[in-house]
Amino acid sequence: KKICVGVMLVSFALAIPSSLGNGIWSGFTILGMDILSFFDFISNNIMMPIVALLTAILVGFITRPKYVSDEVESSGKFKAKTMYNIVIKFVVPVCMAVILVSSIIGFV
Repeated sequence: KKICVGVMLVSFALAIPSSLGNGIWSGFTILGMDILSFFDFISNNIMMPIVALLTAILVGFITRPKYVSDEVESSGKFKAKTMYNIVIKFVVPVCMAVILVSSIIGFV
């Protein structure tokens, strides 16, 4: 119950600026953006690439691609197994890092 109440309070505290950002707080800006645009920038340009990068690292190096391959092969042949292993280990982390850096540089 305590954790649920805590999550609810944090969510509510973050929702208030979002809901008032185009209303009575429309003149308030963070880094030159209104509140809703700032939250949109943080979630889309910063948090999503970080989560995708960490997911690729988790699947590619910690849990290993074999776990995913075995799960896919439980329902049939996984024809792109070798390509998947290469992409999840090497291509995806590089692409996500490039997207993250370009988002940060594009902002600055």
